[in-house]
Amino acid sequence: MIYYSIDRWLVPPKPKPPPPRSLLGKLFALCPYQLSRPYLKNNYVYLIFLTFFMLINIGLFVSRSIEYRSYNGFVIVARACGKLQDIHSYMCDYSGIFYVKPKLRILHAHVLLLSPYL
Repeated sequence: MIYYSIDRWLVPPKPKPPPPRSLLGKLFALCPYQLSRPYLKNNYVYLIFLTFFMLINIGLFVSRSIEYRSYNGFVIVARACGKLQDIHSYMCDYSGIFYVKPKLRILHAHVLLLSPYL
């Protein structure tokens, strides 16, 4: 008779010994997944947008730094960061329109349905 016990099912498999790697293989193993070819291929649109966004921010920071180059370093950094904050708050307000517009349509439709009772 053959008996199957549950403790045989719970035993993990024996680990496979890692294959010996070359120096180049070890360097590729240290590379994060975000720098792999499949990740770059699948997310190239996002990465292009991120690069464009960063270049705009760097350009704004440098232009503001040049504008206030006669002041000390603290004023330069404060003015440059303030410019970036103004631009980002404007962009957040602008992107909020795309979120609010469908909600206003829904509200408008419901108000029209309720208008005979008002």
